[in-house]
Amino acid sequence: NRGSGAPTRLTIPVGMTEGLVQRRGAGASGRWEQVRLLLDDSSLQSYDPDDTGHKQCREVTSVRAISAINLNADKCEIAFVVHDDTIQLRASSKEDAQKWHNALLHAMQQGKPQAGTPANSAAGF
Repeated sequence: NRGSGAPTRLTIPVGMTEGLVQRRGAGASGRWEQVRLLLDDSSLQSYDPDDTGHKQCREVTSVRAISAINLNADKCEIAFVVHDDTIQLRASSKEDAQKWHNALLHAMQQGKPQAGTPANSAAGF
């Protein structure tokens, strides 16, 4: 209702998730760093935390390259496997961790080849 005086909320297009998380790269000894992630139906893109306009992408991971995903809601962490390396994300809350986990699962499902079409390589390209 336009005349209700309710604040207008910025909405991310359906199929996209965006936000700040902590990320730890391959190997359990890596340090956690804050990053801005943008997930769509085909890729997970990493940006500097203050890059709200998504101007300079640091890393892109094809969702087709993700072979496994796990949620540890108690620690607000999501772990996923890409090319035999485990990537860990830590959200600010259990709810955010669940949101990212669900969004990644959805993107993985969308990225699967349809029946009767050739599957791409493990790299997802």
